[in-house]
Amino acid sequence: MADTDTQRFGDGDSVEIANAMNDYLIKNEIVKYGSSAYKTLTNDMKQINEYQKNDENENATQKANELISIMEPIILKDDNDRLIKYTDIGLDKLSSANDISENMYYKNILEMTEQAKALTENDEFEKSSIILASVIMEMKQYFDIFMTMPQTYTVVRRNNSRTTDSFWNISSYDFIYADTQKWQILYEKNKGKIRDENNPRLISPGLVFNIPSIMGEQREGLYKSSETYIPMTVYYYYDNALVIEEEVIIESYTTEDIVEDDSEGINQVEEYSNEDVNAENYQDDTSNEAEDDESGFYNTTQGQQEEVVDEDNTGGIEIYKIEDNN
Repeated sequence: MADTDTQRFGDGDSVEIANAMNDYLIKNEIVKYGSSAYKTLTNDMKQINEYQKNDENENATQKANELISIMEPIILKDDNDRLIKYTDIGLDKLSSANDISENMYYKNILEMTEQAKALTENDEFEKSSIILASVIMEMKQYFDIFMTMPQTYTVVRRNNSRTTDSFWNISSYDFIYADTQKWQILYEKNKGKIRDENNPRLISPGLVFNIPSIMGEQREGLYKSSETYIPMTVYYYYDNALVIEEEVIIESYTTEDIVEDDSEGINQVEEYSNEDVNAENYQDDTSNEAEDDESGFYNTTQGQQEEVVDEDNTGGIEIYKIEDNN
């Protein structure tokens, strides 16, 4: 199993890891509810649980290992797609900077990106993602393309029930944890701020939540939709970003290697609005009303304070508006 998966899904036995991967794929909608893949994963997990129930532990482990070998490439590809998206965002911003083509850091980034995308073409997703994580970090270090991840986030109500804020939705944002299953971390940190700390389903717009670091990632400031932030996925791969194997070598340059001339604008990058990037899935969008959600994760009322029953205890949270009685 990949090192990045061990970081994310633990180093327990095969059955525990298979369960964690299955939950990740389904609850983050990487595998769509009701699809043939969803049905296959669900049936396989039922079979594993049945083996355990009958004390057929060897069969359970074997089946779990088979399932892990199927799920792991799906997860690695999803990570890689996400990192490619952010790399392309960074390159697009850099391309319009003055005399950027002569900048050694920029040249290095282009070479690394080309190398990573070649690996993606060969389905070597983990190796590609390790390089792309380094690319994104270099874009931040040398060109300030990406902001440090935010430390606080203001809860927003949206008319679309699938995108309105909840602990569940907030934890899924790339600049938070990129994983819906981490919602309980946010809840535990911020439950003292909500009206009923024993009811994570109800939160109020305007609340400012603190975002704990979970992998040593640096966080600072309040989230702004106009900024482009390092995606959390970077931190699953960046620790491995120096050398993957002998055939994959990432060169790095020190400040002594480059003579920068700010008068010529070599290292000047314009500030950009990111309204179409980070917040593309999170902005108020009344043009696309919510589809019915069979999972029951996303329940919202329009300014009412009625409670939503969360039968599967997933953290799908209703937002309500607290009326001002003054």
